[in-house]
Amino acid sequence: SEIENGSRWFQEDDEEDKVGDDSTFEERFLVKWSDLGYMHVSWELEDDLVAQIEGAKPYLTTFFRKAENGLLFSADERLDGEYFDPSFVQVERIMEVLDDDPVSDDEDEEEEEEEEKESKGKKRRKRSGSKDSKAGSDDDDVNKDEAKDGEETEPKPKKKERTAVEKYGIIFDKDHPDYDSGTGRQFLVKWGSTPYSECTYEFERDLVLNEVDYEDHVHAFTDRNRKPSRSEMTKALKVQEEQTRRLYKVFGDKAHLSDEAKEKKVRSYQKKLEDHVFPNGGQLRDYQAEGVSWMISNYVNKRSSILADEMGLGKTIQTAVFVNYLATAMSGRGPYLVVAPLSTLQHWYREFS
Repeated sequence: SEIENGSRWFQEDDEEDKVGDDSTFEERFLVKWSDLGYMHVSWELEDDLVAQIEGAKPYLTTFFRKAENGLLFSADERLDGEYFDPSFVQVERIMEVLDDDPVSDDEDEEEEEEEEKESKGKKRRKRSGSKDSKAGSDDDDVNKDEAKDGEETEPKPKKKERTAVEKYGIIFDKDHPDYDSGTGRQFLVKWGSTPYSECTYEFERDLVLNEVDYEDHVHAFTDRNRKPSRSEMTKALKVQEEQTRRLYKVFGDKAHLSDEAKEKKVRSYQKKLEDHVFPNGGQLRDYQAEGVSWMISNYVNKRSSILADEMGLGKTIQTAVFVNYLATAMSGRGPYLVVAPLSTLQHWYREFS
């Protein structure tokens, strides 16, 4: 929202001869600012850059040196029409959420007060009713009529859920006295096709103004960071113990099985892995199912392992299936740490997605 008319600085339009004159030529530079995402790029005049930014001349010199004859091809000449990868302004992951306390709503407070008064009134009526244990037949008839009347009353309409703009007090009117503070929440954003070192903090108002989809990623962040309750943790631990005992009967080193019977059970388990269809419609090959079974066997026997194979045989997908099994079937909350070269992180991310 700090970009207006393409620039970060106020532009003076005092020269009337330039207004509406299509023949006026003005050279501007598309600037990617340090510590800001590509959502905040702006078109700036050379004079503004030199006057406002210390050390701007070396950047301009480098730009002209890389350009052919001091000029870059226009969008039409370059044919693609894009100055940078569009995924640079698409949210890939929300890493942190700040200022997530919703703005209080007067209607909500009034409703809460009414509900509290109503609950207190019911308790008082209940207490007074318990004292009067005896009632006449006429009173019974009146109570029945009141109950019937209560059944005929229309249910209380469900309150419409507030949008993020309403809930977090986002203000778009620049003339509003609270405009500077009406930015909504602040997110640490991992942008698409960019390394984690280029994560940036963004205000919710800027994401809304630039029509960036982010709400699903906020929900995913909330789910990842939700602390499980004691009952959920107890249930997960019970599932882990049951699954471990069941798997140990198949893969256990000290299971009371003959070699032939054990091999038969292992092959049956591998066959189930091969037949399983994943959400993306994919299935494991026979040797991949064997690799996943081997890793599960090592896990059950509390033994470290190294999966080594030739390139292109699916070590990444086998690892992803193994971790997915621990997180779902074994109810393992994690976290699970993947250490990999930066050049392959996107590939790992796609496989897990």
